[in-house]
Amino acid sequence: MNFKFNKSHKKFSLISISILMIAYLILFTGCDNNKTEIRNNHNKSMSEIIKEIREDECNSSFTEIIYASKDKVILCGAVGLIAYDINDEKIYRALDLKSIDMNYMQGSKYTIFSISDDSNKILMYNSSNEKLRYLYDIENDKLEKTNIEDLSDPYLNVGEIDTETYDKFSKKYTDADIQFDCTFCNIDKDNICYLIHPNKCKYYKKISPLQLVVLNKNTNTEKIYDIFK
Repeated sequence: MNFKFNKSHKKFSLISISILMIAYLILFTGCDNNKTEIRNNHNKSMSEIIKEIREDECNSSFTEIIYASKDKVILCGAVGLIAYDINDEKIYRALDLKSIDMNYMQGSKYTIFSISDDSNKILMYNSSNEKLRYLYDIENDKLEKTNIEDLSDPYLNVGEIDTETYDKFSKKYTDADIQFDCTFCNIDKDNICYLIHPNKCKYYKKISPLQLVVLNKNTNTEKIYDIFK
């Protein structure tokens, strides 16, 4: 009787261990699948993402400046996010936002971007589902899901309508084909930057005329950077 009991106990133990192992494998395989999905969504080449952003911009997409410093500018739009190096005058990072459903620029559902003051981290989530959040490490080009609610040191220099500066420069840079954006970022106390957008679709399949204008309010001088040159 004792033998039968021990044998049954051993069988029960083996079954229990097997169930636990299966549950463990399912749980961690599921977690790994989530990570793989993010990597796959992020698996397009930078040139492919830039091309999609450029073509969408040619169709008058709502590209916005979300960060600016003396070294770099970060833009986002309905297709993706790009980081532009001001010193080297080139795009050095691009992220496909459309593939992770973080590309809503206007409307009742919109994507919220929070950037660390040093621009190394970007937290993003949609207004319709604040629980699904992504954290993008821009320097290491690493994207992952996160439970972080807020960044400890958010960038706060995005503004809208610097009326005096806007009135002065908008006429200079606005014509039938382009428009001067009313959203700007402060680089420092003297310098701010705006975007010049294409107005018409005639640029489709050509290099977008999207440009960045850095204005020095003290000297009344500006420098223009062609984003997609």
